[in-house]
Amino acid sequence: MTRTTLLSSLALTTSLVLALAVGMTAAHIARAQETELSALEAAADAAPRDYAAARAHGMALLRAGHYREARRALDRAVHLAPRGSLEARFDVARVAIAEGDHRAAQSACRALSRLEKRAVLTLVCNARADLVWNRAARAFEEIDEALAIEGSSYEALFALGEAHRLRASVADAESAYGRASTAAPASAEPHLGLGRLYAAAGRRDEAVTSLRRALALDATSPDVQYELGRLLGGTSEALELLSRAVAGRPSWAEAQVAVGEARLA
Repeated sequence: MTRTTLLSSLALTTSLVLALAVGMTAAHIARAQETELSALEAAADAAPRDYAAARAHGMALLRAGHYREARRALDRAVHLAPRGSLEARFDVARVAIAEGDHRAAQSACRALSRLEKRAVLTLVCNARADLVWNRAARAFEEIDEALAIEGSSYEALFALGEAHRLRASVADAESAYGRASTAAPASAEPHLGLGRLYAAAGRRDEAVTSLRRALALDATSPDVQYELGRLLGGTSEALELLSRAVAGRPSWAEAQVAVGEARLA
């Protein structure tokens, strides 16, 4: 066997071992997630009048991409929440926003409007629904009104960052995400938004830095794992992150494609 052939064989073996290890890790994560979802469902069933238990189950389903089940669980949480809770109804809207379903998002936001039309969370909900269809101009009006009522509202500031990001207004988005991060330092969302903003602007190093901050705050977020994995390209870390994203959200087609491409890199 020539030296070149030997090195090629070793490289192939290393790649196979790495792929197997990553696959085993992803499978372990998927099993752990199933266990967690089952435990949260059992907790909600064991306490059928507990709003917090129902919400925890619904939000975990949303994170995993089980949108139909998440909507059902969060609808249940609405009925268990304190009377007139805007927060519980906004959670239902989060599902449609995550799906990119403008009509369903509008419908969910109308439930908030019927309770309190000019409340901060109602205005933010309407803005987020508009952003699903990239109606940034209308969204800005609603966000501005929300911030006039409560200038430190995390949800309004994060929505402002998203609106500016969709318009590729880098400086304005940076400012809004920064303010959102100050309002909720433990949230990974503003750093995820910054990562997406910088990646779209071709500022890779800054995107990676922001996404690593997001990962430090939320190590199991499929969204963060996916965005960072894509940026890191044909590396073992990229493959691991993308595999974890698929394990955390098994029906995510784009992440599955990215895993396949990473394995071929």
